Amino acid sequence: MQRPRHIGWAKSGWALICAGLVAQAAEGFRFFACSFSIPERGEVTGYVLVVGANRFSFIPPAGWQLKYDARQTALSLTPPDYAASISVRILPPEPTSAAGSLAESLQPKLLQRFPGARIVSVEPCYVSGLEGVAFDLERPTGQGERLAIRLCCVPFAGGLAEFCLSTTAGNLKESGLALNVLMTSFGIQAAGSGQEPPPSASK
Repeated sequence: MQRPRHIGWAKSGWALICAGLVAQAAEGFRFFACSFSIPERGEVTGYVLVVGANRFSFIPPAGWQLKYDARQTALSLTPPDYAASISVRILPPEPTSAAGSLAESLQPKLLQRFPGARIVSVEPCYVSGLEGVAFDLERPTGQGERLAIRLCCVPFAGGLAEFCLSTTAGNLKESGLALNVLMTSFGIQAAGSGQEPPPSASK
């Protein structure tokens, strides 16, 4: 998966995020919408998720419906035809051994999580300037089709951001573009990072 090209948001949009976070971050888990001004797209609706002291901001793919599950600290997105789904979860850090890698740590867990699936490819992925690992998996369905799963895990200071796309094998290319749009726009400000990565958006 190619490193996404980051495009800076207008300062006025970032100021709206900061204003909302100051008012609500102390409550713990918060999820709310904001309007952002992006030079190449004009005014768009973006979202902010606050998990403890960590802040996450993003713009969903155009036309996709969004739901937030506060109990699971998870987001789910679906296109109008429901031909795919994307889930976003903020998880605790994934433990790895000194000699191991994130991919090696996650592979056996993925095969348990998706019984009958096989790992087709493993490659780097990127979110908010951070490098993670992307798995492409396939598994058969009862209807003779193949379910395609693209699961991207990106560690940040104090946690792990997980993006999981599920669709049919024939729809993977189109839905994969929507996943790239989401991940390109996703901004992470982890507690104790000492910096605010600039939010970004895809054309």
